Amino acid sequence: MGPEKQRVVTLARVPTGQPVLTDFAISSVPIAELAYGFVRVQAQYFSPDPYLRGVLSGRHLLHRCEIGSTVPSFMVGVVVESRDADYAQGDWVVGEGGWQEFALLQNRLRRAGHALLDCLGGHL
Repeated sequence: MGPEKQRVVTLARVPTGQPVLTDFAISSVPIAELAYGFVRVQAQYFSPDPYLRGVLSGRHLLHRCEIGSTVPSFMVGVVVESRDADYAQGDWVVGEGGWQEFALLQNRLRRAGHALLDCLGGHL
């Protein structure tokens, strides 16, 4: 049995100008049950893409991050539990998991290719 809680980074307030630490909050939340068709991914790397500035400020046309919600982003991680026949424990994947230790992902999940893992190899 794995951990029962995880750390999640949420938006505490809308950044004005350059984001600072106080724009975010770290909280401990229960880890949700794994439903059929999903995988539980333990985050290893987050992608702080430039589009996040627009998302966090509410100016992005397609995405918004509400106060108190998990900061969205792509992540690279390792499958630690799977209820999806296409993914096994230990698979490296890329998905939109947000800034949290463990993400439940389905559908828009991709295997991390060898080129990506080779780039990260010196940091693993």
